[in-house]
Amino acid sequence: MKARLARLPAVLAACGLAVCAFAAGEITTHRTGAGDFTGGAWALAESTEGRFSVLMPAPFDDYTQASNKGGDNRGYFLRSKMSGTTTAFQAMRAEYADAAESARNCRRAREDDWFGDSLKSRRVFELDGHTAIEMTTVDGILWMRMRIICLDTEGMVLTVAALVANADEGEAMSGKFFDSLKFRP
Repeated sequence: MKARLARLPAVLAACGLAVCAFAAGEITTHRTGAGDFTGGAWALAESTEGRFSVLMPAPFDDYTQASNKGGDNRGYFLRSKMSGTTTAFQAMRAEYADAAESARNCRRAREDDWFGDSLKSRRVFELDGHTAIEMTTVDGILWMRMRIICLDTEGMVLTVAALVANADEGEAMSGKFFDSLKFRP
């Protein structure tokens, strides 16, 4: 079971990087184990550099990751894993130096078969004037729901992941997490 739990952060990072389409570069950690939960079960998580916020159900890490491919591509991450469960949450803003790369990744999320047989559903809709894609995948022991919001030269990616046995928990919490996103240009 511990090995399965250990996979969640790696899977979340892979999901973000698949959309962000840049290899891991230098990481700047801003905060770890952050969040004020004295007022309830969810706490406001604000990205230090990413110009966005979400509600998180557990203490979160806040960091920036640069591309090692050169250029100015960057990912801004908030990540949290609930204690005593397998459910993990990640919010990421991907900034691209090239608007064409952003458009290409958005098109891939809308149309391509990124997840093969593990893709269980995909819904494309408009959210605040932007194209949004929501996908659910099941790959062996891992359930995952993603919401991708396509911006001009950026993409917002929200991900909830859990072991399949705990998918109901992730499913129940994903709506509040997704709907809490606030971002600035």
